Amino acid sequence: MPLLDLTKIDFDYDKDVIPFIKHGVIIDTCVVKTLIDGFIAKRISKRRDEDLDFTMLDGFLDLIKLNNKWEKFLITPHILTEVLQHFTNDKYYEGRKYQEILNEIMPVLQRMRERNIEKDKILSYVNYSRPVIEMGDISIFVATDDSSNSNEKIAVLSADRLMIYEFVDNPLVLGINYKNIMINL
Repeated sequence: MPLLDLTKIDFDYDKDVIPFIKHGVIIDTCVVKTLIDGFIAKRISKRRDEDLDFTMLDGFLDLIKLNNKWEKFLITPHILTEVLQHFTNDKYYEGRKYQEILNEIMPVLQRMRERNIEKDKILSYVNYSRPVIEMGDISIFVATDDSSNSNEKIAVLSADRLMIYEFVDNPLVLGINYKNIMINL
């Protein structure tokens, strides 16, 4: 089952999900950003309007029993760099409760585990015919290949449909597009 499908008639959480998430779930930058934006909107800004992406992600994490289990999530230094760039680009430090935001977000990031990625492996994934180099994405592909090479099952959580479909033929990687799943439930 390379892509998570909760609508399958024979879906079995213990068989279809647990083997892939027990070693951790690699999360994409978009997932971390959605979490941060949602926490800020809900807990700090105390906005009453719903952030649909955060609501879907929060509901999905509840559904697969991972909500608030930050130690189950894996990020790479490249994803962390992208997240911190978003934090700066979104100007969370301007005119807002910067200290309160950091107090909310940093413990979550600290509890997440890290997958280190070797420079030479990153460089081997650079596509010379495509002028886009997305280090966070490349680091996810390297991390999943490292897991597959050690015969370890792992899951990747993203809202990036194209990235998730890269894992369709890999029986050791469970691709999870939480938006697609929540829309189709």
